[in-house]
Amino acid sequence: MSQELNTSEVTRVELTVTGSGMTTVTTNLDKTGAQWGGVVGNLPAGTARTFSAKAYNASNTVIYAGEVTNITITAAQTTSVLLLLQQSTAPTPFVNSAPKITGVTVSPAQVEPNKPVTLALTATDADGDTLVYAWTATGGAFSNAAVSNPTWTAPATQGTYTLSATVNDGKGGQAGISLQIAVVTATGSANVTVTFNTWPVVSQITGTPSGQVASGGVVTLDVSASDSDGDSLTYAWTDDCGGVFAGAASKSSTWTAPSTAPSSGKCKTKVTVSDGRGGSTTGELTLNVGSVGVPNSAPVIDTSYQSSATVKSAATVRLYVTAHDPENTALTFTWSATGGVLGTPTTTTGRSEVVWTAPTTPQTTTNYTVTVQVQDANGQKKSQEFVLQFPVCTKVVTSVLNRTNPFGVPLFITYQLVGGGGGGNGSTTGAKGVSATGTFTLGASEGLDVIVGGGGGMGYYGSSQGGGGGAGYYG
Repeated sequence: MSQELNTSEVTRVELTVTGSGMTTVTTNLDKTGAQWGGVVGNLPAGTARTFSAKAYNASNTVIYAGEVTNITITAAQTTSVLLLLQQSTAPTPFVNSAPKITGVTVSPAQVEPNKPVTLALTATDADGDTLVYAWTATGGAFSNAAVSNPTWTAPATQGTYTLSATVNDGKGGQAGISLQIAVVTATGSANVTVTFNTWPVVSQITGTPSGQVASGGVVTLDVSASDSDGDSLTYAWTDDCGGVFAGAASKSSTWTAPSTAPSSGKCKTKVTVSDGRGGSTTGELTLNVGSVGVPNSAPVIDTSYQSSATVKSAATVRLYVTAHDPENTALTFTWSATGGVLGTPTTTTGRSEVVWTAPTTPQTTTNYTVTVQVQDANGQKKSQEFVLQFPVCTKVVTSVLNRTNPFGVPLFITYQLVGGGGGGNGSTTGAKGVSATGTFTLGASEGLDVIVGGGGGMGYYGSSQGGGGGAGYYG
């Protein structure tokens, strides 16, 4: 049987009156408009009468039932009996079972001004929770509004007054009922009125973007709930860990996790859905609070470039690197050198370039080092070193070749140099000097200097000329 019922399914309401010293009376009530009721006459006068009723659907299945007890039937008077029939199969509470009102009696149903009315409300709680009662009225006064069976004293002014009772289990579950009492000069009649209330049902609670959030993070909560009676629903959000709700009385609420995650790493959020007629249901969603640490990677240097590996006095070398950070954070580039002068770096996203000028007078070592350090926003670093060779010249410069790359693109150059090896004489050919070979890249529009020093040529057979000795070199 579906948990959601509709009073339109009721096809028959059967009323039974029992009590000591009387024959059980059973009759079917009639439906007038949206109400079921009728006047039951010829009831034996006496106390401790019980009025019970069952509502059946088209399949002759009991779908609502209820009773009131301890009714007193007074001779020559009509006692007003109000039965609240509850659905036979209650929806399964999401967490907590709401209290159930099983009946309410009002005696008398009509009262003279300033006269008392005896009220008796019966209710049960499936969880065994202690129930708290609260009565309100549009007029008059209660002897004690916090008990199940108060006495209400009618006001001095005639009219129809509404009395409402709420039963709360202290855990968010509650039930309620309202009834009307006419303050008039009573003539006596029996008026049985039956009303129905189907409780709301929570079917789903979602958290967006996810059910895991960092401390201080935000989750949008949304509850799906329905009420087959078509009652307007109200919502109330709470939690157990000190988070903050924005829109705590809305169907969708924005929840901010506490700045410090609970030791359990979990926060339980709860929503209470009420239909305004005594029916309420709760729903819970437990969220995981805390961040998962992710290791940070150092920057990656993708390419490096230097326009020359060797330099002469006061010469310039163009240097650059390109890099990226796996976490896509901003990079900073820091240049340093063991000698010479660094120009102002030109840095763009993922790239930094600098021009280094060699010293006029070289240091004792023949190598200089230029270092660039790449650092990401999390402090991880990666370095690249450029080694620049400053050849030490020991011979007199005798020849200089100076050329500039005219092609506008880098050139890949292979070279071979042969030093003088001592002169020949007459018909004797001198030996060759030490040779040097290698390759390098000449950048677009960059200059190339070839410097030859010493005297060392080589004498050739039959030349009658002798070499001067010494060693040639590439500078």
